Amino acid sequence: MRASRSLLVCELEMELVDGPVVGLLALAGDWVQRHGLWLDVRSKAERGDCLSRGVACSAAMPPQPTSLAGDASPEACRRAIQRALQPVLANGSVLADEGLAAQPLQDHLHHWHRSLGLLHKLLGQAQLAGADVDAAWAETLTAQLAPLDAGAGPTPTTAGRVARSPVFNRLMLALMGWAAPA
Repeated sequence: MRASRSLLVCELEMELVDGPVVGLLALAGDWVQRHGLWLDVRSKAERGDCLSRGVACSAAMPPQPTSLAGDASPEACRRAIQRALQPVLANGSVLADEGLAAQPLQDHLHHWHRSLGLLHKLLGQAQLAGADVDAAWAETLTAQLAPLDAGAGPTPTTAGRVARSPVFNRLMLALMGWAAPA
C-alpha cells in the first residue's frame, strides 16, 4: 500500500540511555539556547495518525483539574506541576509548528493560555507551601505571558513565537526536570 499523503518531519530526538533525567534536560536546554530548537512533544505516531485521518493536528488538550488544596507536600506539588505541564507542552507544540499557521488553532490557544495560568498559580502555591520551587520560574512565566495578554489578547501567531522562544523552552525544561520523579 502506498501513502497518498506525506508530511515533512524535521526533528532532533534526544533519548536518555542512562543517568539522571536532569542531565538530559540540561543538554536539551543548551541546544535550545545554542541552536534555537524548541520542544515538540508530538510523536511521529501521533503525526502519522493525523495524516491518515486527514487532519492537521490532534485535538487540543484541555487543562487538567489540578489543585494543592488539602495536600501541599513537595511530592503533591511535583505531581500537580507535572499534570499542569502536559497540556502546556501538548498545545504549545501545535502552536509552535509554523506549518500549522493557517489552521484554526483557537482551541489549542485557549487551552494553552488557560494551562499557563494554572501553572503560574501552582508555582505560587508550591512556593508558599515550602516546596523548593525557584521563584524566578513564576517571574519568567509572567514575562512570557505578557505578550499574550497585550492588546486584543493572545493570537496563535503570538503564542507560537512564545512557544518557540528559548526562554520559554528553557523554563519548560527546568520545570520538567523539577517535577520529574526521582
